[in-house]
Amino acid sequence: VFKAGAYLNDIPHQFSTSAYTPYNGTGGNLLTATFPLTTLNYNNWNSISIGYDRRDAGGYAEWQKNSPFYFRVDGNQVTFSGTKVGSAASGTSPGNGYVDLAFPQEFKTSNWGVEGGYQSSKATVSVRWDYSKFDNANETLRWTNPYFGNNQIDSTYLAPNNEFNKFTVTGNYRDLPWKSVISARYTWAQTTSDAGIGQTALNTGPVYAATLPDENNFHGENINQSFALAWTAMPLNGVDTRVYYNWTKLQNKSDLVEFGEAPGLPLASGLGCGNLRDANNIPTQIVGNCENELYNYTKNNVGFDAWWKFARGNRLGFGWDYYNLDQDRVDYDKAHQNKLWVEYKNTMLDTLSARLKYSYIKRDADSNFSNNGVSPNDPNYLLPYTSAFDMQANTTNQFKLLVDWNPIASVGLSFEGVWSKVDYDDVTLGRTSNDRQGYFLSGNWAATDKISLNA
Repeated sequence: VFKAGAYLNDIPHQFSTSAYTPYNGTGGNLLTATFPLTTLNYNNWNSISIGYDRRDAGGYAEWQKNSPFYFRVDGNQVTFSGTKVGSAASGTSPGNGYVDLAFPQEFKTSNWGVEGGYQSSKATVSVRWDYSKFDNANETLRWTNPYFGNNQIDSTYLAPNNEFNKFTVTGNYRDLPWKSVISARYTWAQTTSDAGIGQTALNTGPVYAATLPDENNFHGENINQSFALAWTAMPLNGVDTRVYYNWTKLQNKSDLVEFGEAPGLPLASGLGCGNLRDANNIPTQIVGNCENELYNYTKNNVGFDAWWKFARGNRLGFGWDYYNLDQDRVDYDKAHQNKLWVEYKNTMLDTLSARLKYSYIKRDADSNFSNNGVSPNDPNYLLPYTSAFDMQANTTNQFKLLVDWNPIASVGLSFEGVWSKVDYDDVTLGRTSNDRQGYFLSGNWAATDKISLNA
């Protein structure tokens, strides 16, 4: 059996047909203007349209003979053409303001996929390769900066070209006791990109100050891997169980680039990162060097859940979820979390259903910051007393209620209520606890087969 298909989607997105700008060159990668402006009356500026056209063209071909084997290939190309509003910093500080600019949108993404596999009543195995290439016709937007004076041209760096490769292997086996199914999935993905590094940056003066990178080009490479294993079973009539394990890993193999050669040749003021520290870790008056951060992590996640249908339209479930995280992060390198939950579902009535869930979550994380040997006059002395809420050790108690009501076939109402309390541990300054209550009501009415209202 051979099947094939093709499609074309063209979606225009118009942000504005009557926008005004003092800049010339909208749609390209060079926007120029003369400052100070001779008039603030926008009717004397350039009238422009802001928007882009998104076109997606693709197709597929699939072959499957009278056997358990199959083969498929698919591909598409997505293009963007036009402009959208973006912002660029006027000076070296947020307090210097920003400039709204028409960012060019001339992108092309080409995607290809090849898949083959085996399917039977007892087992399924498939192997797939995906490839994607992103091309940006404008990797740099140059524009007249009104802040520094003398109408100097500044640069904003846009998304560089990149390539993506992904290999996926999946499989499951279903002929096991207790009507159980075991399934597994492994993925390996690589994203690469190369871009030139700006050798100068517009700075106070105005001057084009040297950025002093130790590399002229940046090579970026991220490798993402994942593995998932799950086993579902029905050991007793009315009892469904699941046990699972998930593993994810990110390896950042990108170049580590350092800007500046302090103390011998430091960056200009306004381009550096803090102040250089001496042998005793005390800040000096020398502008510090800058370098990019390479984020890596490994996460292991394991858990189980079970559901018991003890009466018609009544189900009771409970479960446990645990994860352990190792990462390269300035404030937290390690964290682990336990989550216990219990949930009750009621669907006894044809027009009404409800769910009530309680969760207990305990997260432990050790901060990397310490003020041992740090002077109270050093700004870093305060770091151990504050923390980022996304990784800070805490204890959470949460209730969630969901109710769906369909009084008639064409009308539906939903209610969701959330009550939670979070107690943050090991924090001196900042938030120590958080109480949350949320109430959400939504409804829909299907007036006709073609008209529906949602609120």
